Amino acid sequence: MRLFVTGFGPFGPVIENPSASLAQSCGLSHQILEVSFQAVERFLKRELRRSQFDGLLMIGVSAKANSMRLESRGFNACGPHPDVRNKFGPKIISPQGARTRRSTLWRPCAFELDGFTRSTSAGRYLCNYALYRGLEELPRHRVGFLHVPPFETIPQREQAARLDRLLKCLLATDG
Repeated sequence: MRLFVTGFGPFGPVIENPSASLAQSCGLSHQILEVSFQAVERFLKRELRRSQFDGLLMIGVSAKANSMRLESRGFNACGPHPDVRNKFGPKIISPQGARTRRSTLWRPCAFELDGFTRSTSAGRYLCNYALYRGLEELPRHRVGFLHVPPFETIPQREQAARLDRLLKCLLATDG
């Protein structure tokens, strides 16, 4: 499998977003996205070279997380929080869309790895929006979202090692 990875830049109190550091150091093709609904749309519709990969792993920080979370679904809704451009996401992401969309990237090996938990809610902010829209825009690709905690909770070196194990599991999977 050919995998593309994204991380996010700074927002609010998050000056150095761990998702950006992890995406940049993972050794795969990657892009760091601005924490804005517009940037996610631009990336999915215009910047992403769909024919050059089979899977998309998006990584984002969850300031309250105490584990690395494999998000199993995106919800067709956004909450009342503005992005870095002070824009709000749509209350309903896709009016004709399904209520939820299941992640298509995760394989059983991912859930067996130490240091990861399965999550059934990517929240109601930009991470959820990115997961839902990624699944909607890329129905023939494997798409998943990984929430990571701040480096103060789990140090960068440990998160990078866990991410490396996850990537090896995903890249070793055929078909």
